[in-house]
Amino acid sequence: MLFPMGFKTFFLKRKTLKKAARALEKLEYQECLEFLQSLSMEEDLTVHLLRAMAYRGKHELAEDMEAVEKALTEDSENSIALTLKGQILRKLGKLAESKACLHKSNELDSENAETLYQLGQTYLELNDLDRSALYFEHLLRIDQKMWQARMFLATEVFLKNQPQDAS
Repeated sequence: MLFPMGFKTFFLKRKTLKKAARALEKLEYQECLEFLQSLSMEEDLTVHLLRAMAYRGKHELAEDMEAVEKALTEDSENSIALTLKGQILRKLGKLAESKACLHKSNELDSENAETLYQLGQTYLELNDLDRSALYFEHLLRIDQKMWQARMFLATEVFLKNQPQDAS
C-alpha cells in the first residue's frame, strides 16, 4: 500500500512538517515545537531531528539530547543526528564522547560543514590547535562563508608569526 496511513493523513503530516521547518528557519523555535506536537502520534526520524534543532535553539540541552537519542534509535547511522549529539556532548564538556560522535558522523558524510565545524571546535577545546586547523581548513574548502573557521585560522597564523620570547 503506497499510503499506509491514508492519503489525507500523509499530506497533512507533510504540510505540518513543512510548517515546522519554516518556523525553524525563522528561528521561531516554540512555534516549530507546537507544529511538531500535533504530530506526536506520527513520530519518525524527521520529527525527532526537527524537535532536536528547535530545542537547541531554545538552549534546552536535556530535551535536545532526548530528541537526538530518539532520532538515533530510528537510524543509528544518521550523520545529522550524530553531529547534533556531538555538539550537545561538547557543550556538556564531554569532549572525548563528542569527538567520537563527530568522527563517526564525518566517516558517514565527510563533506558536512557543520560536522567539520564541530570537530574543529572540539579539538580547539582540547587544545589540539593543529588538528583543529585541519578541520577548519577542510571546512573552508567546502563552505567559504564559515567566518568562525576563518577567524580561527587567521588568529593561528598571526600567533605563529609572532616572535618567541627569549626568556
